[in-house]
Amino acid sequence: MTVVAGSTFERLVGGRLTTYVVKAVRWAPFQYAEVEPVKGGRRQSMPLREIEERVVDFRSLEELADL
Repeated sequence: MTVVAGSTFERLVGGRLTTYVVKAVRWAPFQYAEVEPVKGGRRQSMPLREIEERVVDFRSLEELADL
């Protein structure tokens, strides 16, 4: 699946499943994306290949707010 801004994925952090949203995709100096936890937190960088393994599907932030 292609990773684009707005894609969401889940990741286990500190024993809790956290949903992240992709804020930006960067291609240089290597392929990575800037991501943020949906419920707030600091922006992080992750390799695209790692995110591609976890991407659930494209969901808008409004849909995630209803969860």
